[in-house]
Amino acid sequence: MKTAFLIVYGALVLLYLFVERSGHHGWRAVNKISMVVLFLLAGFTGILTHPPVGGMGVLFLVALVFCALGDVLLLWFFNAGGTAFGIGNVLFFVYELRLLLQGGFQFRDFWWCIFIFLVPLYLLYHFLFTKGVREAHHGIEFQLTGYLISIAMHGTMGVLLIIFFPGTPSFWLGLGSLLFWISDMYLMFYKFRFHDKKWILNLNSLNYFVGMLLIAGSRHLV
Repeated sequence: MKTAFLIVYGALVLLYLFVERSGHHGWRAVNKISMVVLFLLAGFTGILTHPPVGGMGVLFLVALVFCALGDVLLLWFFNAGGTAFGIGNVLFFVYELRLLLQGGFQFRDFWWCIFIFLVPLYLLYHFLFTKGVREAHHGIEFQLTGYLISIAMHGTMGVLLIIFFPGTPSFWLGLGSLLFWISDMYLMFYKFRFHDKKWILNLNSLNYFVGMLLIAGSRHLV
């Protein structure tokens, strides 16, 4: 069953790489929503088949739902989609931080993650969001900054899970979170600098949908 699921999901991801290049919004929407439904299914079955669900399980599912909602909304409403994604990122940050604390780690063990959080943000703003880019997209600076902070928080926690929990389900959750962060880096470059480079958009989608599958599917490894 799991093998069939992975084959179908993988086929949809590969198909999406071609569909999003086609410019056909309807096909893209159907393809994308199909993948969203599948990673939601993976997440819900992973939680519900490993009781007790508890507060952490609920937090995981709510975070996953907000990310899925953001994915769908982005098809039609960029700002609303970004807001839903931002909420999902913050919730996953809280979930993953709690995993670290429950694992016996304290802030003194990972204080240096501040640099993992800050350096990519600085590089993005210094090299990508130049004065010309900010002027061309005036009016979305506040929301964009808030979103980038939220995904950096989520992605930083992902790096910590990879480092502190090797060989565990939390490792795969962390890897998925890191790929999610990387996917948004590609999206920023595509949207604000290299509009005609479809291969960058493909890298965004590939990292994102693989990352979301790892996040959602990590609960099946418990």
